[in-house]
Amino acid sequence: MISNVKNIFRDLFYELVGHYEYNFARRIDEELKYKEGGQKIIQSGSVIDPLYGEINLPDYIRYLTFIPIVSRLSEIRQLAHTYLFLPGASHTRLEHSLGVMYRSKKILDRVKNDNLIPNITDDDYIIVQIASLLHDLGHPAWGHSLDGITGYVVHLLKELGDFPSFPRKLDIAISIYLILYNDQLKKAIDGCFQELKDLRNKIDTERFRKVIAQIIAEEENPIFDELDDSIMKKVHYLTTIIGSYRGKRKIGDNEYRDKVGIDTDRLDWIIRDSHHAAIDKKLDPDTRKDFEKFRKKNIEDDFEIRPIKGEFLTISGEFINVMDGLRETIYSLVYEGLERSFIDSLLTRLAYAVILVLDNIGETIASPTTKARSVMGYLLMQDFLLKEYTNKVLSIAEDYAHILIEDEHTRNFVKKSGNLLRIVGYIPYIADLLKDPSPVTATVSTVFGGIDLRFERINLPALNKAILILSASAVADIFELIMNFRQMKNEDLLIFFKNMMTGARVDMFQVFNIYTLEYEMQSDIESRINEADLYVLLNYYFFRKIDDEFKNIKRADEFYKSLRRNLTKTPMGFILFDRILAESEWKKVYDPIFASVCNQIRRMLGETFNVTIQS
Repeated sequence: MISNVKNIFRDLFYELVGHYEYNFARRIDEELKYKEGGQKIIQSGSVIDPLYGEINLPDYIRYLTFIPIVSRLSEIRQLAHTYLFLPGASHTRLEHSLGVMYRSKKILDRVKNDNLIPNITDDDYIIVQIASLLHDLGHPAWGHSLDGITGYVVHLLKELGDFPSFPRKLDIAISIYLILYNDQLKKAIDGCFQELKDLRNKIDTERFRKVIAQIIAEEENPIFDELDDSIMKKVHYLTTIIGSYRGKRKIGDNEYRDKVGIDTDRLDWIIRDSHHAAIDKKLDPDTRKDFEKFRKKNIEDDFEIRPIKGEFLTISGEFINVMDGLRETIYSLVYEGLERSFIDSLLTRLAYAVILVLDNIGETIASPTTKARSVMGYLLMQDFLLKEYTNKVLSIAEDYAHILIEDEHTRNFVKKSGNLLRIVGYIPYIADLLKDPSPVTATVSTVFGGIDLRFERINLPALNKAILILSASAVADIFELIMNFRQMKNEDLLIFFKNMMTGARVDMFQVFNIYTLEYEMQSDIESRINEADLYVLLNYYFFRKIDDEFKNIKRADEFYKSLRRNLTKTPMGFILFDRILAESEWKKVYDPIFASVCNQIRRMLGETFNVTIQS
């Protein structure tokens, strides 16, 4: 019996490896030829874009769009499952990528014509268009929600050898993996390398691929030793066309606190996503007028471009302030709404559990290279296949995880993740209800540790389930309560908070040891109430947002204030209950839940500073 189950796990593992190798890794240069006998077979062409009209495609770009690893972007929705509550939001990553390529070429034309950067060459056009087209290459079907598993995926990829440890977004980690290790993409990029003129005599094909990876990574310092100062100067102005460098830096006599870059990626998505999702319909009249003015200026490139030290490019003037404001508005309306936050938190947990299973299978039967291909075979699937294989993996693991995983808490996490599959089919109902949950929402308060904690509980009556929202304000109260047990220096507390939130941004499950936290919560509640399963779901967008906030936080008490002031609509996470309880029963579960959260953070604090915290 055990042998049969192990065979099932093995067969499913290699099924995913085979999916990756056949669809995305096989060499296609004999199937789809770019050149033959020195003559180009793939010719230049054009596409019609809903924002910009006709976009011309050079032959090398048209060729790239035909290869499977790139053309898969035509089956990946730009806004993942946002279409469930904004039906028009079904446009694709390929549409956006072509838009970014078009905008990048136009910006480079302007940079060259205005002599903002000297000595712009034909090679620069080739590089910026390839990097623009491939900048979202690694996006999974479930979008940025899966950024919460980046740390785990990077950990697995580092087993391959010299893989960069910096990526804070999953799509960048996957893109770099594909550029470095995917034979199909490597061969296609090598074909494009033949279009270069001056650079072809200075760098080889491997170095050229690393230039593309460096630009996509948006890292100011070289992530590959082969990229010297002369190459990095070119990388800097091409990167700051497509994206931006973030964080405090001093360039010349000026200090830049947030970002440097024109960011055609953002210029495109902010109007493209708004166009398809009809976001302007959700704006108040004044903001809608501002957005229309911005949209017109954006499409016409009606903004000031400023070079910095002949090496970086950025937008200056009021345009950038308007764009940043509109970006935050769109984020709050679409990307960080309650319905999107909950669904993404659910899907992130499922994907994390799948990769956990694949990691454990691969550890016993495969090399790191094959294990990485199995994980990529899963992550690169279209939405419907991603759901199908999530169901396959977790359905087996739900019954047989005890054969695969030794640790009881981890095993329990995987098995319970299998239980969550039952509500995935009802995501449209959940999204619809969470758009306006007020009729089924209860504001709850409980006195815990001398603090009056307030939070919300939302019933899902049609499913007989309930969601407890861990609001940022309640989290701030819990942090303050815990810190009151220790007299610590403000700077030590701030370091602890920064490390915790930065780590959680890339791997929130490990940082908060969710396996143990959920196990303890479940055990405590089962001692009070029978048959009330719960599931901890963490919200990646919370950790992304609070991590970004730290550039303005200088003291620990400012951290609490930021949670209460700036993240009022962004919960840290959710606890899903498998049934709706009577009010008398609900009162029995609140204290155990918050006690478990407090104890987990205390353990983290104690481990960090090597202290014992008394209850």
